[in-house]
Amino acid sequence: MDSPAHVTTLTRWVATIAQGLAAGGVRDVVVCPGSRSTPLALAVARSPHLRVWMHIDERSAGFFALGLARARSAPVAVLCTSGTAVANLLPAVVEANLARVPLLLLTADRPHELRDNGAPQTIDQVGIFSRNPRWSVDLPTPQDEALPYLRATMGRAIGVARSTPAGPVHLNLPFREPLVPDRALLARLLAEPVAPVSVMPSRRMVGGTEIATLATSLAEYRRGLIIAGPDCPPDLGPLLVRLAHRLRFPILADPLSGVRYGSHTDELVLGAYDAFLRDEHFAATYVPEVVLRFGAMPTSKPVLLYLQRHPQVRQIVID
Repeated sequence: MDSPAHVTTLTRWVATIAQGLAAGGVRDVVVCPGSRSTPLALAVARSPHLRVWMHIDERSAGFFALGLARARSAPVAVLCTSGTAVANLLPAVVEANLARVPLLLLTADRPHELRDNGAPQTIDQVGIFSRNPRWSVDLPTPQDEALPYLRATMGRAIGVARSTPAGPVHLNLPFREPLVPDRALLARLLAEPVAPVSVMPSRRMVGGTEIATLATSLAEYRRGLIIAGPDCPPDLGPLLVRLAHRLRFPILADPLSGVRYGSHTDELVLGAYDAFLRDEHFAATYVPEVVLRFGAMPTSKPVLLYLQRHPQVRQIVID
C-alpha cells in the first residue's frame, strides 16, 4: 500500500473509532502519551464530543479512568501505547472487573508481522488481561473494507461494557507506520454525522410467578435480614426501605451500596453494624431465618463471617 493510501485508510479507521466512542455514550478518554497510539490519540483529541484527560503514567491513568467511570456512572476509555505500557493497566482492569465498572481499554499494538519477532516495545498483548475483561478482541490493521466490522465492534464493545454486570472490555489496536493521520481529512470525518451501531444491554427480569412465590414464602418469616451490597442501582434505596418496613427486617447497608445515605434512610437502615456483628454473644444468639442480599458481595468481613457462621439460614440473592 502506498503512503498516501495508507494515511487515508488510517485516518478513516481512527475517525471511526472516535465516532464509535462518542455514539456509544463515551464522553471521557484518558490518554497516555506514546508513539504507537498517536493516530488514535489525535482522533479523540480532535473529536468535538470527547473530553481528553492526559496522564503520563499508565497505572495512574487506569485508576483515574476507573474512578471517573464510577463517578459518571458511564463507560470511560483509556488509551495507551504498545508494550509494557499495557501491562500497567492490569491492576485497574482487575478492579473494574470486581467492582463492575464499565471501562474500555484501547491498547495500541505493533502490526501482526512484528509480533514475537524481536521488534522493540512489543509484547504479547492478546489476552494480556486474562479473564478479567467481559470481552476482548484483537482488531486487524486499518483497512477500508473492514470499516463496517469496526463500527459493529465499537458498538458491541460499549454495549458489553455497560451490560449487567458492567465491566472492562479490551480492544487491541495494531497500527503500521506512518502513524500520523491526515489532519484535514480527520477534521472533515469527525464533523460528519454518523449512524451509530448500538448494542443495548437488556434488563434481566424475574417473572411474575417467581415473584409471587417469593412474596408468599417471605411472609412466613419473622426474623429476617436485608443486606445491601456494593453497586446497587441508584434508585434501590427507597424501594429497599419500603420492603424493610413491610417485612420488618433491618437493612445492613454496605458503604458502597448507595443505600446507607439519603432521604430514604431511617431506623431500619444500619451503617455501624460491624461493631455488634463482632460481638461473639450477639453473632451466636441473633440468627435470622432468611437473608435477602442485593448487589455484589458485601465488603464487610464481619458480615461475611456472620453469614458463614450460620450456613443453615436461607439466603436469597438478587443481583
